[in-house]
Amino acid sequence: MQVKIADADQKYFILNVGDHAYFKTFIETRSAEFLSTNLSKISDSLTRALVWRSVTAMIKATKIKSTVFFDYILHNLSKET
Repeated sequence: MQVKIADADQKYFILNVGDHAYFKTFIETRSAEFLSTNLSKISDSLTRALVWRSVTAMIKATKIKSTVFFDYILHNLSKET
């Protein structure tokens, strides 16, 4: 599924939308950087949860640094319900 965030110039794709299937996903670097500050703007809570799951999986697989995860927390966690 392609997701467009309001007020953003970028588009990106989310796998497992609606949690219909399971994939171990890794977010490519450019999208990970974009999502680190814009994840909270995705209106669907399940889609946001899948991105959070992908980010934590990427940390476990050492695909991104834990400091990137802190960016996600800093910019998005306070807006989660």
